[in-house]
Amino acid sequence: MGRYSNHDNVTTLQRILTGQVRNHPPARTTRSLRQIQHRLSTDEVQRLIQLYTQGELIDDLAAQFRISRTTVMNHVERAGAPRRRNALTDRFDEARQLYDEGWSLAKIGQHLGVNASTVWHALRKAGVPMRDTHGR
Repeated sequence: MGRYSNHDNVTTLQRILTGQVRNHPPARTTRSLRQIQHRLSTDEVQRLIQLYTQGELIDDLAAQFRISRTTVMNHVERAGAPRRRNALTDRFDEARQLYDEGWSLAKIGQHLGVNASTVWHALRKAGVPMRDTHGR
């Protein structure tokens, strides 16, 4: 019967020290960690939408409100706020000039308030020859 009983910590420690049981945790966890949900209040959602429409970066909003990028965009869509698409359309000539001057895509993106991959896609779509990234 003792084999099926719950052992107290002292008994378990004694068994580990005498080599009767393994001293490492099992490979399979017994408890799963739940993601902590951060629900935004109505005021926080309004502030989020206001900052988004003012041009705040999605990554910065996600960090500030402790939510994911997807959740930021879900709030934007639910509020009916206009999505920012083709963020480089108005400033493409500036991005092209900076790239020709030798600026990195990351630096141009930071300067224009967009992701580096957004800059890369816009330049590639316009047929701009890209520099070799391996010869930095």
